[in-house]
Amino acid sequence: SFAQAKHFAQEGLATAEELKHSDLTSYNLAALGAATCGLGELAAGRRYLFRSLQITYQLHIPDTAALMLYFLAQLLIQEGKLAAPSTAHHEEKQLQALELLAFIIQHPATWQVARDRAQRVQADLMARLPVEAATSALKRGQQQTFDEIVQPLLLENQG
Repeated sequence: SFAQAKHFAQEGLATAEELKHSDLTSYNLAALGAATCGLGELAAGRRYLFRSLQITYQLHIPDTAALMLYFLAQLLIQEGKLAAPSTAHHEEKQLQALELLAFIIQHPATWQVARDRAQRVQADLMARLPVEAATSALKRGQQQTFDEIVQPLLLENQG
C-alpha cells in the first residue's frame, strides 16, 4: 500500500541522511514523493520529488533521475486532473508530463521497468491529447538533454 511505502521510504530516508549517502537520500525522497502522491498528498509529494530532483541533478545520477522524472510525470498528470478538463492548465500539465515521459523512454540510463511504465502512460496520454500538441511535446522530450529537461523544472519550482 502507499501508506506502507511511505513508512518504509521515511525510514530509508532517515538512514540515508544519517549515513550522508546522497544517492540513497535522493532515491528514498523519490519513493517518498511517489507514495505521498499516491495517498493524494500532492503538495507534499511535489516537495519530496523536487528535493530528489535537486540532488540527482547536482550529483548527476541519471538512473535515479529518470525514475524520479517518471514519478514527477505522474504528479503532473494528477495535478492536471484536478484542473477542469477544458482548461489550458489541465492540458499544459498533461503535455509537460508527456515531454518528461518521452525523455525517460529514450534515455539510456532509464531502468527497463521505468521505461515500460512510461511507455504505457505515454500511450494513454497520446490517446487523450490533441495530436499536434502531443506530437510536439513528444519531440521536445526526445530531443532534450538531461540539463535541458531538468533546469526549467527546478526554476519553475522555485517560483
